[in-house]
Amino acid sequence: MRRPFAYLMLLSPVLTGLSCAQVGNDFPIERADEIKQGVTTKEVVRQIFGEPVSISRREDGSETWVYMHSVGTAFGTGKAKTLGIAFRPDGVVRHIQETNTRLRPGKTTSTTSSDRNTTTKPGA
Repeated sequence: MRRPFAYLMLLSPVLTGLSCAQVGNDFPIERADEIKQGVTTKEVVRQIFGEPVSISRREDGSETWVYMHSVGTAFGTGKAKTLGIAFRPDGVVRHIQETNTRLRPGKTTSTTSSDRNTTTKPGA
């Protein structure tokens, strides 16, 4: 009777791994602070984060790149991160939005950071 239990214990990590789902490409969101509005170019963004999951192009030549990665389990837990970067027609960053979400059964927490590099003048 011990032998089936031992096999189950050996298979446990495999079964747990099968109950996970992953979407998108992982990227180093902790490096988002290196992206500066009005300064950083598409080439630098691509060097840091790689190819985006999605690129939207507008008629005026501006683009929005989206980086997204999420991991979830069959138990209802998971995490997701999204980084959206809008570029001006000249290829320089215009806007940045970052979202981190943690999923747990009955509770979801999400933090969004937008325009982190914008400076505000006193009295504005």
